[in-house]
Amino acid sequence: MSGVGEPEAIRRHWDIGVEVGMPATLLTEIKRTIAVVDASLFGNDWIDSRKASVRNEQGMPLPHSGFETVGQLLAEQVEKADLVLMNKIDLATDEEAKTTEEVLKAINGEAEVIRCTYGKVSPIELLPEIPEGIKYPEFGRGRNYRWAQNPQVLQLRVKVPANTKSKDVNFDIGRTWLQIWVQGEQVPRLQGKLFGRLKGIEEWIWELDGEGDDRHVAVFLEKSQEAMWEDLWEKEQGNQPAQEHEPVAAAEEAAVLEGRSATRAPSHVRRNSRAAGRRFGIRTFTYERRRPFSAARLQRLIEDWPLPRKRAFGLDELEAGDADEGLQALKPILRSKGFCWVDSEPFRVNEWSHAGRSLSVLPKDWWWSVLKPDQLNFQICYPGAKAQFERARREKWQDPWGDRRQELVFIGGPDMRQQHITKILDDCLLQDSELEQFRESTAETYPPDTYFGVEDRAETLALVMPAAHKPMQKFCMSVEEAREANLLQAADGEVAAILLEEILMYDIEVVHPDLGPVHDFRAISFGDVDANFEVWRGGKEAQIQDWVHNGNAIVANSHSAVASSGLYTLKHTVDRFPETAFYQYLQTPRVQWIFAKPLDAGEVAADPTGLCAQPEWNCTNFTWQPPACRERAMRCLGVVLHDQVQYTQGMLEQQIANNDLPLAVQYLSTTSKEREIWEAHASKRDILFQHHSPAIGVDGVPSTDFVPIQFAPKKYGCNSTESRFPTGGFSCRLEGQPLQVLVSPKLKSSHDAFHFARRFTLDESDYENLFQAWRDADGDAKLAACRWLQREGTSRWGSWIRFSKQVRMVEEFPPMTGCFPTFYIFFLLTLGTAVLFKLPRMLWACRKRLRWTCQSFNNPNWEPTDLSDIERRQKDRAHYTRADFTSKLVACKHVQFVEVKMALLRGSMGFASFYRDEEEFLLANGESRLPPPAGSCFRQMYTSPMQVLVYIMTSGLMRTAFSALTFAFASGMVGALLAEVRSTIAKNKQVDPTLQDEDWYTLFLMNMQTVAGIMDDFKFLPTFFITYMIGQDVTRWLKWLQTMFSIQGRLHDVTLVVASSYRKLNDPQVGKQQRQMLFKWYRYLNAIHYLAYFKLDPRIGTSPDQVVQDLRTMGLLLDSECQQILMASAKLRDTLVSWLGILWHDELERGWVQAVDSDVFMRKVCDLRGILASLADMPDMQTSQLIRVMMVVVTDILLALALVGYPTKMYEETKQCFQFWPLVASYLYYVCYRGMLHAMFVLDKGPFYGKGDCVNVDALLVSTERFAFHVFRTSFKTLKSDFSRYAPKPDEVGPVRASSP
Repeated sequence: MSGVGEPEAIRRHWDIGVEVGMPATLLTEIKRTIAVVDASLFGNDWIDSRKASVRNEQGMPLPHSGFETVGQLLAEQVEKADLVLMNKIDLATDEEAKTTEEVLKAINGEAEVIRCTYGKVSPIELLPEIPEGIKYPEFGRGRNYRWAQNPQVLQLRVKVPANTKSKDVNFDIGRTWLQIWVQGEQVPRLQGKLFGRLKGIEEWIWELDGEGDDRHVAVFLEKSQEAMWEDLWEKEQGNQPAQEHEPVAAAEEAAVLEGRSATRAPSHVRRNSRAAGRRFGIRTFTYERRRPFSAARLQRLIEDWPLPRKRAFGLDELEAGDADEGLQALKPILRSKGFCWVDSEPFRVNEWSHAGRSLSVLPKDWWWSVLKPDQLNFQICYPGAKAQFERARREKWQDPWGDRRQELVFIGGPDMRQQHITKILDDCLLQDSELEQFRESTAETYPPDTYFGVEDRAETLALVMPAAHKPMQKFCMSVEEAREANLLQAADGEVAAILLEEILMYDIEVVHPDLGPVHDFRAISFGDVDANFEVWRGGKEAQIQDWVHNGNAIVANSHSAVASSGLYTLKHTVDRFPETAFYQYLQTPRVQWIFAKPLDAGEVAADPTGLCAQPEWNCTNFTWQPPACRERAMRCLGVVLHDQVQYTQGMLEQQIANNDLPLAVQYLSTTSKEREIWEAHASKRDILFQHHSPAIGVDGVPSTDFVPIQFAPKKYGCNSTESRFPTGGFSCRLEGQPLQVLVSPKLKSSHDAFHFARRFTLDESDYENLFQAWRDADGDAKLAACRWLQREGTSRWGSWIRFSKQVRMVEEFPPMTGCFPTFYIFFLLTLGTAVLFKLPRMLWACRKRLRWTCQSFNNPNWEPTDLSDIERRQKDRAHYTRADFTSKLVACKHVQFVEVKMALLRGSMGFASFYRDEEEFLLANGESRLPPPAGSCFRQMYTSPMQVLVYIMTSGLMRTAFSALTFAFASGMVGALLAEVRSTIAKNKQVDPTLQDEDWYTLFLMNMQTVAGIMDDFKFLPTFFITYMIGQDVTRWLKWLQTMFSIQGRLHDVTLVVASSYRKLNDPQVGKQQRQMLFKWYRYLNAIHYLAYFKLDPRIGTSPDQVVQDLRTMGLLLDSECQQILMASAKLRDTLVSWLGILWHDELERGWVQAVDSDVFMRKVCDLRGILASLADMPDMQTSQLIRVMMVVVTDILLALALVGYPTKMYEETKQCFQFWPLVASYLYYVCYRGMLHAMFVLDKGPFYGKGDCVNVDALLVSTERFAFHVFRTSFKTLKSDFSRYAPKPDEVGPVRASSP
């Protein structure tokens, strides 16, 4: 760890990943934690009190969101480390290095500490120890040494004193014994009997390396046999005592434990905290108590804590000084950390962390013992939490407080006194009386449920799954008193209540609040009710925005009707006095002529909330007067009739006061106000009253007879700031605003109810019809709503309803009902076959890479020197593709049907199995052995049914057939899913017969059927493409064979011309020289034939150096010729052909060949060069790559469409989860198209591809060589005719001669 890495968080999240089964954690594990510290800046960082995030922003671009300070984070990294690297030791002074090392050892005595520069550390130092279960470890360690091995070499690194020189090191190394010691020491540094034997002990290598604590001797030893050792030392037998392999290290540890100095103890040897304490004078103790701290006293202690004041930390900071009492006793503390319990946070664990200049106590998680059962069940659901709880129950639980406790660990210098620190902390604990009071105040109290997502079930909406759609006549059922959800009373509220209860099947209670509409939205925000479907924003807009912003209420929708409230008069008054419709008239004294009325006392019933008693209202006998009237600056000439005080939120009063209207307000009950209005209308008397719209009117007086008094609009610059009290400054016209639908977060969590709230909207005509229905029902709002719903029908309200809670295809996760078990089975089969299909190839590739790696590691400069090396390299070249299991099975049964294929896949070539020896070639006819036969015939034809079956099994078609299983099982998954969708649609139609076609299940099936139609229309295109491409590739494949046979014929022609031109092969004087020249022709012609398949046949390879080396090893080229031909490495074959012409003219000048044959010879050589070039150009004569890619794309598109379309067509009329014939159809569909693609790809690769319709060029090479062998030697004098000598003799030794056929 370095920078801002948090080891504890990384380990915790890793453990969570292990518990939940994350793939990365299942394949790997954390073996070791390594911390890197800057030795030169450690003292500064230790007392750095800045947040780690602030420090990180200065040095690194990565964010860090933790709350730790730099010192605290540094301490955590070191505490959790197994190994600490003191980097930049070259930049640190001796004092800085000493301080850093002693602090590291103090806070983590179990960790190793290694000094380094530029982060250079041997991998042996960093890698963890090898587990005992691994048989052949590559690394190992002891207390004072480390070792590493590979199959050939053993490496040892042994720690020595810092002042050791080369002359001081002595060795005693034998075949099985090793001993290393330093001059001046009584016992060896390392000794013991090795696990295996060493080789060449007189030539081993060693060096002295490192400085200071990293001074060590490195020894390199060679093993006698290539193998991995199970351990460095020989294992003890029976009851024999274990040998001490490190006598010096054992003596040093004993000296440390006994308090005396040893010869020398390396600084990074592992010690326990006790040993570190004795060396550095470090003390440690744990403070534990079972009562809480007083938050006030603890806060004072933290504020007065004597933290370091220097800019860089030094060991002198741990000295208490002369004063050993009071808070000075805290000064020697180097590090403290743990958990504490504070009375101000009785339910939370507070984490105590102190390092350097930083000390913090922050609340973290909850104590286990304070959780209720449902909260505990919620908490332990998190990965790793259950194990923590069980460990706390087992180790930390103690009645009556459970796991609540103080547990602080203190680490400090030699002056730290446990008794003094304990006393200081005990003074911060609650006293007995305080503890008893704390017990009483926290009894039967628990953490809030909202943190855990646990809420009382009585608070949630009850969603009832209907068995079938309810008939229409049940709309007017009585409301059940289930108290599951509440709706405020309103005309549209009754409509909403009926639909929610009768159609959506919620349990509903309609509430009539005593406090009036002013508290409707507050009741929602407080959680007392769940919805109000008619909220007017006038005077409440700011509060509504606050509640919505805080998440306590949600504005779901708005009605089309515009609502308004304000000062009204009757229509007959405006008809007689039109000026009364404007507020300016009310500002004049003439108002008394029309609206004069004595100000009588109001009614108590008009003020249920007691607003009149508040100073903002300043009412008298439930009447209100503007300040000018109360202060006698103006006399109120008229009276406004107002029902309950809270209805207008003081808006009307503000309009009166801020526009200087001489009007008073009389608060009456709704009934009294309506009676006054009705009597004024009946007697044609003029009155002013507060009213709102839309409204139903007053006892037969229609709302159209109510005329609003017009105030100045907002755009004219009046004060438009709304306030909820009469003392506000509002003076404008209160504009009409849409009625809103306000719901609670609880209702929003119910999808169907919230969908209804978002769609539910009424316009002005709906309100008029509802009001008429209300009048017809004699004021029964519920009956009026029922009649309106029946009259309007589902055409009006059907779009408001959605049954998302009827029958879901996935009711729980993971779903285990219906067709999902079948779906899972097909999923596992699909996944399993896909893995099995890819696994052999992956294993083969890994094995191939490992083999190449091992060969390179064993001898990276390996070159072929004999025929066995050529055979090995040819096999490696042929292994570019893997022989399938069926081919190997048939081959091991000695079935001849696959001999050509296995010859290519195994890399065997008879042509390269023997050395062309000139002396043997010059022997008389009958005395020399024939070249060995080829490994197989040139080509195999399959005619019988058994042969065709074997060919299919050993070709790539088997892979196609196997991969078709994956496709078929995937189509089974789609079919099972389709069957489940159809079943879900059928179930939903039973629940809701009015289910619309736009339902997503139906749309899903329609889309799948569309895909099936596209598949039928699309399949012609890939069929045409594949047929065309296969025809092209067949023609090209036959051209390969034609060209190969043409090359063989041209070589035969040249052989005949050359053989017939030498006439003195048996001449005693020049016969031997002419036979030698024929052997040279023999070599060149066979080399040309071999190079004809260079870069074509995988066994021959693609490297010019390698192929020329192979020709030299087979005796076809001499060393000088190899060097010469490599100068033209790009044209090896053409260069050899040119040598034929040069050789002919040389022979012609010597008179050994006939001049009359020159014309024929040159024509044959030119023909040979041309046909060789044609073969070399064949790989480039492929069909257009664009056409090939397009064909693959359209075929894959067709198969993707078939994966969905075929199951759709086959499963169209059934709901069965599994059907056999659709699987068979999908399987055959894939085999046909993929099989044709495979045939095209195989033909495209040519006849040299071992898994296709292949030929063995080795047969052509051997046949041509035997032809040349016989033709060149046909005139050699025959000495014997006994062919039995062709067989190899038992006493023949050497790889240069091959056995005769």
